[in-house]
Amino acid sequence: MPAGTIETRSTFGGLTRGVEAQFMDVFDQTVSDYKAGYTNLFEVRSSQKERERFTGVAGPGNLVKKDEGDNFTRAARIKTYNTEFIPVTYGKAIEATMEEIEDVDFKEKLNAAKQLTRRGLTTKEKHVYQVFNDAFRTTDSLTGFPTMRYGDAVPMVSTIHPRKDGGTAQSNASATGIPLTEANINVARLAILAQLEDDGTPIDTTGRFLLLTSPALEKTAMEILKSDYRSGTANNDINFYKGANFDLAISKYLGASQGGSDTQWFLLMPEMTKLLVIDRKSLEARTSVDEDNLNVKYTVNARWAAGYWDWRGIWGSKGDGAAYSA
Repeated sequence: MPAGTIETRSTFGGLTRGVEAQFMDVFDQTVSDYKAGYTNLFEVRSSQKERERFTGVAGPGNLVKKDEGDNFTRAARIKTYNTEFIPVTYGKAIEATMEEIEDVDFKEKLNAAKQLTRRGLTTKEKHVYQVFNDAFRTTDSLTGFPTMRYGDAVPMVSTIHPRKDGGTAQSNASATGIPLTEANINVARLAILAQLEDDGTPIDTTGRFLLLTSPALEKTAMEILKSDYRSGTANNDINFYKGANFDLAISKYLGASQGGSDTQWFLLMPEMTKLLVIDRKSLEARTSVDEDNLNVKYTVNARWAAGYWDWRGIWGSKGDGAAYSA
């Protein structure tokens, strides 16, 4: 601005609009560059409701032999447990002062806006993986990241999942905390294949398996799944997992430094699981001018819920060698 020029409301308004446009450019670029790591595990659904409710059904069971002239047996489906997803709002803001705008000295605030936008995206990712960090409990270890839970009143990974038909309770957990080994992955695989519906019939097990764990176990997992021969043996047995229907996912949010565990591991069949993220409002940015001080505020906010509405297709172990029953 030339020396001696009076800074009118319209002149400053033009400056603030330029600042707001730069903030929004930073937001758009940061969101475009970010790739969430959970989309191969969780279904993501948009919603316009205050809450979403899910109820499953089991049945109608196997066909029944019919003698000539007799009526067909009527099929009955069993209503399973309810799950309710209630999205929560998350957000934060930074400000560029009037003086910074006048002096065109807000580059650092643009860097802060980029970091804040990325934090909005990573906050959601941390919350989503918290579903697994709390898989062995029925309460939230981080109150700011609530897990929406299947209504059978036991943990997502449990040794005592009740059946709605009153049949024998089911387990999708290691009762002894078995560690991640080549042999134990097969234990988990067979356990998933043996899971039943609530009417006692086998689940429809289709699709690939996915091994999920923290960076502490990444090397072990890679050696098990990717070695040419069977890992951990002196023999040249073929590696059953290499080239078969096994994928690998690693997340730092499952590690001990992020409130998880460096020994826990999970096996999933993603096509079967009911892991879900409800996007009530995707991450968005807003700018506003405070008329009391003429500062420009940059705010990011979103509203989501994360959890599961059935436990089938999931198996887990704490990996610590300790007894577990819940």
